[in-house]
Amino acid sequence: KRKKERHVGGGGLSERFDPTKTMQEGEQVTSEVHLGCSPNEITCLSTFTIASLDNDDNLQIMGECCVSEDTSKGDNSAVADVNVTTDNFLLSEQSIDNHVLVDETGDLVIPRRRRNCMHNEDTMGRTIVIHHHARTTLPYVGLQIWKASFLLGDFLLHKMQTTAELDDVIALELGAGTGLLGILLAAKARLVFLTDFDVDVLDNCHRNALLNSRKSKRIASALQIRQLDWKEPWPPNAGCSNVETSVDNQSFLYSWCNEDLEELENLKIMFAADVIYSDSLTDAFFSLLRKLMPIGSQRLLWLAIEKRFNFSISELDVVAHGYRHFLSFFDNRTDGLTLQDLQGCKTFAGKKLQLNQVPQYIQEYDRTKDLELWEIWRT
Repeated sequence: KRKKERHVGGGGLSERFDPTKTMQEGEQVTSEVHLGCSPNEITCLSTFTIASLDNDDNLQIMGECCVSEDTSKGDNSAVADVNVTTDNFLLSEQSIDNHVLVDETGDLVIPRRRRNCMHNEDTMGRTIVIHHHARTTLPYVGLQIWKASFLLGDFLLHKMQTTAELDDVIALELGAGTGLLGILLAAKARLVFLTDFDVDVLDNCHRNALLNSRKSKRIASALQIRQLDWKEPWPPNAGCSNVETSVDNQSFLYSWCNEDLEELENLKIMFAADVIYSDSLTDAFFSLLRKLMPIGSQRLLWLAIEKRFNFSISELDVVAHGYRHFLSFFDNRTDGLTLQDLQGCKTFAGKKLQLNQVPQYIQEYDRTKDLELWEIWRT
């Protein structure tokens, strides 16, 4: 109990967290999810309303609005800023009164009505509040929201609405980023481990867990936030027993405990979104996956991918290098696709899932052809 309160229900965020530091060095990258944000925004609070299936299997959707945040305010005010429903947009009184947005030329930035949005109080789904960055340098992309996360979120929501497969499971997310997926899954799962490497990303994930746990005690009890380096041995060292005497070591707040490793013996589901973009990280990802899914294991991995294309001078063509490297782990067989681990042993199997079987519960992204969803297991 103490462990869960420390990581989700209690404790503060890192005092050294600086939302502007990712803008200071290196080339900036921006997720397509944030292209509509004001150019003046660095961090945002976004409220998403999750649709549900009505009797006709049609999705009833509410809109979503990205609200710029004054980073000088404390955490409590950040929650209070997103709570007033106005037409199809979720806006705050403070954002209306004090946060008039203008672009670089001084023109007003007017919130636009999202397409395919309907306001239907009888079918309003629950909401999720996510604090995120509008743009970052490459090492901090986990502070942004990416399209693949929404796709995998739709998949998890559909599983939760139509099956009991995720009821009371123990799950592990690799590369949790903002924590959006784990927060969604916490509605049904018994325990969800959200893992990432950078402490600032973990701090932001922790913040989002706090924001949403105030609306649901189940989220506070189900989520565990842990630091995980894919290139280090598994299982990780359990070191949280001395956390009270090591508060100056911020990463210690996200250390593993012996109780965690015992819980993971009953791990059923793993999931990850948009972690396939660097060849070295892809190698580390599948190396870790081999350890997490021993031979004969019944564990499943659900993986959402966004293919990114660049022009190759050597090939004089537009190619998705990261996706090509991902596919290099596969062998074609008559009974499906077999995933090779780094030692060349054909010990994994996988299949690409049909997206037309997954309703779009979250409307604030485009399901383009560069998005794919995979299910992978150990043979």
